[in-house]
Amino acid sequence: RTPAGSRFRRDLGAPRRARPDGWASQELSGAGLAVDGTMQLVPLIVYFLSQNLCQQEFVVKLVPEKFRGWIPAIAALLSFVIASKYQSANAGKATDGLIGKPAPDFEITLAGKATSLQELVKEKSLPMIIDLYRNF
Repeated sequence: RTPAGSRFRRDLGAPRRARPDGWASQELSGAGLAVDGTMQLVPLIVYFLSQNLCQQEFVVKLVPEKFRGWIPAIAALLSFVIASKYQSANAGKATDGLIGKPAPDFEITLAGKATSLQELVKEKSLPMIIDLYRNF
């Protein structure tokens, strides 16, 4: 939870406000993240659907039993490869607009000292990598 006075507190139902530094149009959308999460379920769905399909009468007549057992696994593997290619292509498109732009400034507390990202970069005068993550 963020404190009430934080710049990053945002109600989920509220529309996004334009930021003065122009990053509002470049932010990754929540919808894109939802699609990526769904793409991870595709192989599982394909596995169960193909397992159901393999029990249909026309498949039983066409495909020998020893091969029918492999169809769901092969279909799930193929769908995993296709879904990961699709996901990688979309991730590249989403981040292409951000490359080469300055990072947005935000307040951060390090070792009990409140500072901003831009102040920290000026103070260290070295290239920095900031790893942000979400804990689900």
